Amino acid sequence: MSRVFVCPWVWGLALMLLGVLTLIATAKVTIEVDDGGRVTVTDPDQRVTVRSTAGDGPAAPPPTSEPSEPDPTPSAGPVSFAPGFPDLWDVSLEPDQEQALSIATPQSWPDDADLLVLAWSEDRRAMVDGFVVRFHASPVQLPVGVMAGLPAGRVELQALWRRDGQVVAMARHALVVEGADRDASSDPGQDAGGADLGPQRDDDGFTDWPLHPEARAIHVASAGDDRSHGLDADHPVRTLARAKQLVRNGYGDHLLLRASDTFHGGFGHWTRSGRDRQFPLVVGVYGQGDRPTILTDGGGLLHTTAGSRVDFLAIQGLRVVAARRDPDRADFRPNQVPYREKGIGWYANGTFLHLEDCVFDRFGLHLVLQNGRDNMLRDVVLRRSIFTDAWSHWDGDRGGHSAGIYAQRVNGLTVDECVFDHNGWADDADGGLRTKFNHNLYIQHDCKNVSVTDSVIARGASYGLQLRPGGRATGNLFARNALGMYLALAPSVVAHNVVTESDNMTDKPDGRRGYGIETWPVEHALIEHNLLLTKTGDASWAGAIEITEFGSWSEPVNGYRVTVRHNTVVGWPREHGKRSIVVRDRNADVSDEQNVLDAVSGGERDPRFVDAAMTLDRAADGNFEAWLDRSRRRPRRTWETGLTAQHINDQLFAAYRLRSR
Repeated sequence: MSRVFVCPWVWGLALMLLGVLTLIATAKVTIEVDDGGRVTVTDPDQRVTVRSTAGDGPAAPPPTSEPSEPDPTPSAGPVSFAPGFPDLWDVSLEPDQEQALSIATPQSWPDDADLLVLAWSEDRRAMVDGFVVRFHASPVQLPVGVMAGLPAGRVELQALWRRDGQVVAMARHALVVEGADRDASSDPGQDAGGADLGPQRDDDGFTDWPLHPEARAIHVASAGDDRSHGLDADHPVRTLARAKQLVRNGYGDHLLLRASDTFHGGFGHWTRSGRDRQFPLVVGVYGQGDRPTILTDGGGLLHTTAGSRVDFLAIQGLRVVAARRDPDRADFRPNQVPYREKGIGWYANGTFLHLEDCVFDRFGLHLVLQNGRDNMLRDVVLRRSIFTDAWSHWDGDRGGHSAGIYAQRVNGLTVDECVFDHNGWADDADGGLRTKFNHNLYIQHDCKNVSVTDSVIARGASYGLQLRPGGRATGNLFARNALGMYLALAPSVVAHNVVTESDNMTDKPDGRRGYGIETWPVEHALIEHNLLLTKTGDASWAGAIEITEFGSWSEPVNGYRVTVRHNTVVGWPREHGKRSIVVRDRNADVSDEQNVLDAVSGGERDPRFVDAAMTLDRAADGNFEAWLDRSRRRPRRTWETGLTAQHINDQLFAAYRLRSR
C-alpha cells in the first residue's frame, strides 16, 4: 500500500497562491513548489550544490567521476543540523511527538531571513515532492510528522538559509529512511509493468545481479590490453587499476574479472558507489571457470577512507590471497612480512556491502568494518564466503591482532552459510601463535542487529565467535575452537548450534581452554536446542554453558536474564564432577529448564542415545580436517550440501535423538 503524505505547509502555501509559488526569485537559485507539492530547484550558476530535478523531466544524471570537493560557497555559516539529529528514521513507527529535530540557527533573525528545509532522495536522484518546510524565526524544530513524507532509502535533508530571497548558506544531513513505501514509477528495480528486475537467486542459491540499462560492464583479463575499452569480453582491459578507472560512481556498473585468471595487486583506495540496493556496483566474474585469483602485494583488495561515503557495493566470486604472507608461496619473505595487511579495510560511512562466494586467505585481518564514533556502516551481508588462515605475529609491536572479521559500529550485519576456519594463528609461520586476542569472528559491542547463521566456524585461535553486542546465532557448527562463542548486551537467541571439541590454545598452563557457550551481562538471552559435545581442552573448570559475572570491560545492561532450555551436553567434564551448566553471577536471573546432561557432564545418569559413539570425525565422512579442506576448496557457484554446517549438525543431532531445527 503506497503512502500518501503532503506536508501541511505545502497545502497552506498552495491554497494561498493558487498555482506555482516561487519561493526564491533570484538570478542565482530559485526554488519552486507547484500546487501538487512538486519541488523544482534551479541553480544555473552551480553556486549552491543543491541537487535538482525540473518538474516531470529526467532526474539529474549520476556523477561520472570521483565526487568533487564541495563548493566553498555558500558555507554552512549560521545554519547546521544539531548534534543528535537522527541518521535513521523508521516511518512505520509511531513518532515521538516530543522528539526534538533541531536545526541550529541564530537566535535573532533579520527581517529578510528565512529557512527552507527540503529533501533529496539519493535512490531516486530527485528532490522529494511534497517535502518543503519554511521557518521565519528561531527556534527551528522540524515537526516529526513531516518525516512521514520521506521515501525509503538514502535521503539528504537540506536546510537553506536565505537573506532577501537569496540562498547564502546551507547545511546537509544524510539519513536512511526505513518502513516507507516506494513509488513503483520511480523505483529502478521495476519495469513499467511492475515486474521485479532486481537481484535473483539461481537454482543453487547464488545471487544474479542484473545490469541497469544505464550502467555498463567493464571486463578485465590477465591477457587484456589497457588500451581497450573493456566494454565486452572480446576487448578486456588488463589491470585492476584500469578497470577501476572505467567504472563510474552512482550508475551500478559491473567490474568483471575473467574466470580462472590471476591478477596481481588490488584496487587500492575505493570511492565508487552503486546506484541502489537492487543495482549495486558489482565486482564479479565473467566466463566459465573457477574464481579469478587476486594475489595482493601488501595493500589488500581495497580500502575506504574514514569520513567518506561509499554505498551499494557487491563483491562476488573472487579469490583473494595475501601472497606475501603465505609461507607456501614464492613471494613470501620471512623478514618482509606485511603483518598488518587487511583483505578489505572499510572505514567509510555507507549502506549495503554484500560479499558472496568469495575466498579470503592469509591476511592479518580478512575483513575490517570500522566506523568512527558518530557514524555507522549499515547493512553488511557476508554470504557463502570462505575466510581462512588469518594470522599475525604474536608480538603486538610487529603484528597486532588477527581475525577472520573485525566489526565495529555496524548496524545490520548478516553472516550466512560461510566458512571461518583456522583464523588468528598460523602453525607454519614464525610468530603465528594462538593467543587470547585472536578469533574467527570478532564483533564489537557497538554493533547492532547481528545475525550469524548456518556457518562453519572452526579452529579459531581463541573464540569461534565473539558476539559482544548480542544478536542471533543459529544453526552453526562450532568445532575445535578454544572457546565456542560468547554473547552480551542486547536480547539474543543462541539456538540449534553444535559446539564440539573445544580445545586448548596452547599446551602451557595459561593456554588451557575448552569452553562452549558463554554469556556476559545481557538483557535477555535465550539459549535453547543446542548440542554441546566432547570437550577436549584441559581447563577443568570450563563449562559447556556458562553465565558469567560482570567483567571490568563489559557494558552495563538493564537486568541480566538468561533462559537455558532443551540443550544437550555430552562428554563435557568439570572438576569434581560438577555440573557443566554453570551460573557464576548470582545476581543473574537464570531459568534452567529441561536440559539433558550425561553423567560425565554432571548429569545424574546417561541418557539413551541412538548412537552414542557418533563423533565429529564420523559425521564428516571419517576425517573432519579432510572435510574442512574440501569445504575450503569449494568451486565458484557450486553448493554441495554435504559440505555445509547443516550436514554435520543433522548427523550429530540425530545420533542423540534431537532435531537440528
